[in-house]
Amino acid sequence: MEDKDAGQIAKAIARYVEEEKEPSFSNSLLKAFFTLFREQIDAQRNAYEQRRVVNAQNAQRKSGKKRVATKKSESQPIVSVVESPTVQSMALQQIVNVYPKVGTYSGESQIVWDSLTEDEKKRAIDFVPVYIEQTPNSSGQFYLNQYLKAKPWEIHG
Repeated sequence: MEDKDAGQIAKAIARYVEEEKEPSFSNSLLKAFFTLFREQIDAQRNAYEQRRVVNAQNAQRKSGKKRVATKKSESQPIVSVVESPTVQSMALQQIVNVYPKVGTYSGESQIVWDSLTEDEKKRAIDFVPVYIEQTPNSSGQFYLNQYLKAKPWEIHG
C-alpha cells in the first residue's frame, strides 16, 4: 500500500469516527481496508452504548428507593428522606479501607460481599492482616473481589 492510499484510509477512518460518513473509494483494496476498520469502530460503539445503558441502570438502582406517599401524608409537605448506607455497604467500606488491592471491580465485590453471612464478613475483615502477612509480595495478593470469592479465611483461619 502506498503512502497516498494509507493517508486516504486514515482520513476516511477519522471522518467516519467523527461524522459517521462512509467514503466512496474506487479502489477495492481501500474499500476492504476501510470495511475492517468500520466493523471495529461499530463494534466499539455498540459495546460502549451497552455499557453506558448498564451503568445508567446501575446508577439509578443505587440512588435509593423512592418512598410512596400514603393518602394521609399527601396533603402534608413532602420531606426528603436521605437513606443512610446499609450496614452491609458500610462493612464493605470497612474492608476496602484495610485491604491493599481493591481493584476496579467494586460492583462485583459488592455482589460477593452481599452474598456473605455476617459471620463471614467479620472473619473476612479480621483475616486481612493475616493474609497480608502470608503474602507480603503485593503481586501475589488477590484483588478484593478475588479475595472475597476465594474465602481464604475459611482455608487458613
